Amino acid sequence: MPRSVPRTVLWLVAGVSGALLLTGGGAAPATGPTAAHEPPATTTRPGAARERPALLLGAASVRGGVSYTRPGRPAAFAERSTLSGTITSIALYVGGRTDANRIAVGVYRSRAGVPARTLASASRLAPARGRWNVLRLRPAHLRAGTLYWLAILGTGGRLYFRSPAHSSCTSPLAARDGFTRLPRSWPVGPATTRTCQPSAYVRGRVPVPTGATTPGPPAATGPPAATGCAGAPESRTVDQATLLACGFPSMASTGPATGTTLTNTGGFTASRPGAVYDGLNVSGAITVTADNVTIENSTITDDDQSNAAIVIDAGATGTRILHDSIHGSDNAGHALAVGVENLYGPRLGSLVIDHTNFYNGDRILTGYGTVSNSYCLGGATFGDEHDECVYTSGGRPGISLIHDTLLNANPYQTAAVFVDSPDGSGSDGQGIVDIEQSLLGGGGYCIYGGEGSAGTHHTGPETIIDNRFAALYFTHCGQFGPLAYMPADLVWSGNVWDATGRPVAAP
Repeated sequence: MPRSVPRTVLWLVAGVSGALLLTGGGAAPATGPTAAHEPPATTTRPGAARERPALLLGAASVRGGVSYTRPGRPAAFAERSTLSGTITSIALYVGGRTDANRIAVGVYRSRAGVPARTLASASRLAPARGRWNVLRLRPAHLRAGTLYWLAILGTGGRLYFRSPAHSSCTSPLAARDGFTRLPRSWPVGPATTRTCQPSAYVRGRVPVPTGATTPGPPAATGPPAATGCAGAPESRTVDQATLLACGFPSMASTGPATGTTLTNTGGFTASRPGAVYDGLNVSGAITVTADNVTIENSTITDDDQSNAAIVIDAGATGTRILHDSIHGSDNAGHALAVGVENLYGPRLGSLVIDHTNFYNGDRILTGYGTVSNSYCLGGATFGDEHDECVYTSGGRPGISLIHDTLLNANPYQTAAVFVDSPDGSGSDGQGIVDIEQSLLGGGGYCIYGGEGSAGTHHTGPETIIDNRFAALYFTHCGQFGPLAYMPADLVWSGNVWDATGRPVAAP
C-alpha cells in the first residue's frame, strides 16, 4: 500500500525584513483501491539500510525576484520537508547588492504556526555576493512532511536574497531589531499573510534500503585526467572514471542504490496522492496524475521515440524522481525520446529529478523543473528532432540545473541545454533559467539562451555560474562555440573550460 506523508512542516528562517510564511497543504493520505496495472507503493525495501545525500527542503534554484532584510532583524520562511533524514548543510543565495558583513542561517521547529526553537544554525563572515553560500550544520533529524522554518539574518548592512519574481516576499518578523546572531527561541513579532519561497535549501543524508541482487557500478580509481573531467578533448568518449574523480555525476554515482532488488512491472498510471514507488524495473511508460508521487531506486526502460518515459499530467505537482535510471533499449531503433515530460508544473518545486541517469535517448527533461546531481548522455537522433539533454520553452516556472553532467552525444545538433522562447512573441510570463556547478558538452552550441534578435523572445532571468565547458566533442564545447542567444540580464561568473581551467569569456 502507498504510504501517507505525515502533515509536518519545516520552517526556514532568515534575517530579512519582510520574510514570509509558507504553510503548505501537505500530501493527502493515499486511499482507495490500486489502479489497474499500478504496482503497490511501498515505504521500505528488504535488506540493511545505508545512506545517500539528498535535498531535504527548500529551493535549489535562483529566483527571478530580489528581496532584502534589515540589519539585525531575522525573518522566517516556512518549508515542508520532502524526506526524512539528517541535515548536514544549509545554502542561501546571497544577492549581489548585499552589504551585510555577516550572515546567519538556521532551521527552526514550528509550533502553532510560528518558529519555535532552533534545530541548527551557522554563520559566516564576509559572505560571497551574487552566489550560493553553503554552511555546514550540526546533525539534526527532519521528518518527511513536517513544517520547519528556515531563518536568515544579516548584520552590519542589508542582506539581499532571491525571491519569486512579480511577488512580494514577507514573513513573520522578529519582534525587534538588534540581533547579532539567530536566537535559540524565536521572538515572535507581527504576523503577515503573504508567502514566498526564497532561494535557500537544506541538504542532508537519508536512509537507502538495500537488497542483495542488483550489481553495483564499477568504482572509479585514479586522479582526474589533466585533459579535463569529461574525457580527452575531441575524443567523443566519456571517461566515467574521471567524472567520478572530479566529483561530477556519472553512471556510477546515479541510478538505483547499489544492491537494490528490483521488481519487474509494466508501465502504469501513478494515481495515488503521496505514493512512493521504490525498487521497480519498469518496462514501458509511467503517467503521473496525482500529487506528491515519488519514484525512486528504479529502472524505467522505454523505446518510445515520440513520447516520454515519465509523463506528468496537468495539475499533478510535487513529483520526485530520485536515484532512477531512465533509458531506451539501445541508441538506435529502440532509443527513447524523452526521460521526463513536465509541461504544466506551477513552480520549480513541482518536479525534482535527483541522482538519476539517462542514456540511449534524446533528453532527460522536456519542460520545467529542477534537475540535480544527475547524469545525461543524450543525443539519440530522430530525424529533424532537436537533440539536447534539457529542453525548456523558457516560460514559467523555468528550469534549475544544479551539479549535473549534461552531454549531447550527437555533437552537431542543437545543444546540451536548449532554452526556447516562451511563445515566439516574448510576451509570455518568463521563468528563470539557472545552470550551476555542471559539466556541459556537445551540440551546435552548448547552451542556447532563448533570446531572439533585438531583444525579442526574452526568456527571463538567467544565471549561469561555476560550470565547466567540456572539449569532449569540440574545442569550444559546441561546434560553433559555448553559447548563443543569451539575454542581456544574464548573471555569469565562475565558468571555466574543462580542459584548461581558464575562464570562459562572458557573452
